[in-house]
Amino acid sequence: CFKIYIAGSRADSADPELYRKMKKAGVVSIEFGLESGSQKILDYYNKKTTVHDLRQAVIQSHEAGFFTAGTFVLGAPFETKKDFQRTLKFAQSLPLDSASFLPLRYRSYTDLWMDAVKEGHIESKEYEIYADSTKHLGMYSKKELLKICERSQILFYARPKYFKNLLQKSLKNNDYSLLKMLLKIFAEGMKEKMTMMKTKREVM
Repeated sequence: CFKIYIAGSRADSADPELYRKMKKAGVVSIEFGLESGSQKILDYYNKKTTVHDLRQAVIQSHEAGFFTAGTFVLGAPFETKKDFQRTLKFAQSLPLDSASFLPLRYRSYTDLWMDAVKEGHIESKEYEIYADSTKHLGMYSKKELLKICERSQILFYARPKYFKNLLQKSLKNNDYSLLKMLLKIFAEGMKEKMTMMKTKREVM
């Protein structure tokens, strides 16, 4: 029996009848490029969708029984901490099994990249570059943005409600792979934190 995983699905293609056919065909997972929980950011990226539509697409995927994942991109030129918080709260309010928070990257020959080249912020030989305030690409440095993404990732997963829902879904589907992975990441994170605290005490 083949298992089919679909990544980068568009929210505007969500349809209960289509999902039923996909489920019957063997699709087990759908990943949405959700980008943001802020409408002004979605409009800036020319997503041609609304926050409401994104929510409905995720809910329909979840109700169809798919493992549902979402990807969010942080670091648009005018994006503020308030926008980051809005996106995190949006992600936490969705029935997502997995979420990724990634820094914006300017990739060659995309509209964002070409605009940045015209404005002199990126050289034409730079084919991929992170949003970075030191290059006049956004309001935060690359280092700050990576920290914001990491913190958003932690806050998404570190919720009792999330683990409860994940455990219920794992039991229902008899699939504990994601649960094991998250527990491993949590254990490694705690180990690293304890090591840092020990090192700090020794230095003091």
